[in-house]
Amino acid sequence: MWTPRTSRWASSTRWRGGGGRQQNLERISKEELYDFWLQISDQSFDARLQIFFDMSNVWKDFELTMLEDGSYKAICKHCKKDYVAGNRAGTSHLKYHIRVCPDIQSSRRRKFGSPKLDIPIFDQQRSREDFSRMVLAHGYSFNMAEHYYTGIFLYNLQPSFKLVHRTTLKDDCMKIYEEEKLKVYQVFEKQPGRFSLTSDMWTHTEMSGCMSITAYYIDDEWNFHKRLIGFAHVEVPQTDCLKVFYEVTKRVSGTKYPTLSLYFNDFYGIYLLLHEWQFRVNAFVASTVVPMVDKFEKYWDIANKLLEIATILDPRYKMKSIEYYYRLIYDPFVAELRIESARKSFLELFGEYASQPSQTSSDANSSRNFEAAVPSSAQSPSSLFATRLGLEKFIYESNSSRHSKSELEIYLEDPSSPGIGNSSFDILAWWRVNGPKYPIISRMARDILSVPLSTVASESTFSSAKRILDDYRCNQLSETIEAIMCSHDWLKGRHIPSAYFY
Repeated sequence: MWTPRTSRWASSTRWRGGGGRQQNLERISKEELYDFWLQISDQSFDARLQIFFDMSNVWKDFELTMLEDGSYKAICKHCKKDYVAGNRAGTSHLKYHIRVCPDIQSSRRRKFGSPKLDIPIFDQQRSREDFSRMVLAHGYSFNMAEHYYTGIFLYNLQPSFKLVHRTTLKDDCMKIYEEEKLKVYQVFEKQPGRFSLTSDMWTHTEMSGCMSITAYYIDDEWNFHKRLIGFAHVEVPQTDCLKVFYEVTKRVSGTKYPTLSLYFNDFYGIYLLLHEWQFRVNAFVASTVVPMVDKFEKYWDIANKLLEIATILDPRYKMKSIEYYYRLIYDPFVAELRIESARKSFLELFGEYASQPSQTSSDANSSRNFEAAVPSSAQSPSSLFATRLGLEKFIYESNSSRHSKSELEIYLEDPSSPGIGNSSFDILAWWRVNGPKYPIISRMARDILSVPLSTVASESTFSSAKRILDDYRCNQLSETIEAIMCSHDWLKGRHIPSAYFY
């Protein structure tokens, strides 16, 4: 009986399961391994040898073959190169081959998105485009193309790459801008909903201004997007007429963009506290609170309708939030008037959306089915059938309108979704799932919830600094500045594939 040597098998692994497949592995002693060998001693030597070969991962890439003289060869499944195999040969040389096998390495490169060619081929034009995209995405200067160490660094990476002059780099960037702008417009054309536009002012050392235009929208998958679509010089009068809204704006801009439905509750929470501070704190604080209340009321007179509709579209609150705060703040008569006004505004907006052609496939199919049911004789306006067809069409539209009203009633009467106080609640995810149940209201939600609460990013909330253009951008033409700023917005935030790292 063959006995495994201590030095070779003392740290072997246990094989479990049948069918010649590697299963759960763990460390075993030489005695356990020998006992296992005795258990399978009734099998042929080839079968026992195959079991132990199956315990190594190398056999995923090699095939064991017995020659006529009884010896064994391990043949690579990829490049067909053969190596000595057997009980005494081990697998170290096979593992080394796996690391250097050209066919295996080529397969792995294709898996991680590299070109299908085994040997990468340098492309000057593609490298120029990549360099231009890098400049746009990270806000680098065009002069970077003429920096000494930029040239040294790129030459060491690829001696064949030729840097271009800064003016040529600018032309390349403008071409990329036009390509990316076309892609953005193509995305806009496919969006079924509406867009919200915001403007923001930038200044530079010469005190002239630039205005940026940003579009916000929610796509079919209920993902929130924003795209910078314009950036141009404007003449800006230097005034402080909006200073009275500073405190309110400071509070509004402290959150991320898609939070319009939450602001109604936040506003009235602060509003209640301010009224309480007027009477329960010292005179100095009270005198400071009074003008703050005035600012809140002035701002609310302008923005309340949109915020009322937004909070109704939040499935956690619907009308309950409006009813609660209005009845808490106002006297009963005024509170009921405001509640009814909010309900009426929501109903009017719902009616506007219900009257518009639906973008859903089911509505389109029903409309086509109705038209297909009309025979050609109905095309004559003087026929009796045309008169009856008009009646049928009227009944059809009335039923559709009645169905739309029932959708509104169902939404408002359905129990509110749990999640009040849960900061992780995703309102867009909720509408993504429940949109088919409320097709018209979901279209309203897609448009209303895309309206940003503020144009100020959360990281800039407590900074008094303005958005300032540096001297490098100020010296460019207006068209060039727009191309740089828009391309930077479109290209930034893209992640490097993990295959690019060691």
